[in-house]
Amino acid sequence: MRTHLLFLVLLTSFASGVATESDKQAKTILDAARTAWAKNGLTDYSYTLERGGVFGAGPKLRVRVVAGKCVKVTYWRRFLRHEDTCDNRTILELLDELDRGIERNPISTRLQFDPQFGYPLRVSVEPRTDLSDQDWWYVITRFKH
Repeated sequence: MRTHLLFLVLLTSFASGVATESDKQAKTILDAARTAWAKNGLTDYSYTLERGGVFGAGPKLRVRVVAGKCVKVTYWRRFLRHEDTCDNRTILELLDELDRGIERNPISTRLQFDPQFGYPLRVSVEPRTDLSDQDWWYVITRFKH
């Protein structure tokens, strides 16, 4: 029940972002975000990443990047801190993942980026597949540089 409620809240909050209807629009928005990210030249930063799909959200991951490379990913479960992999955790890697998703001609894409730094705030993609309910999303909060 709690997972379904969280998913509905996230879908509602995505509606305030930029909804794109075409791959060209999504690509233009992504390119502008990538340009803003490159212009700022941030290589040392941290943020909280929450990813999910139709089955709900995973744990909130705290990601730390130094010199452009992910150095640590942690999350809390049952009052204990755990570590996770650094795979696909830098902002550039997340932008590349989003780019690949857009190239596959998704049914819908919703994007919202930080206007100053260009990192993703909220992303939702519904891929075009023969399977139903294959959409995925992520939210970035607590970004610090």
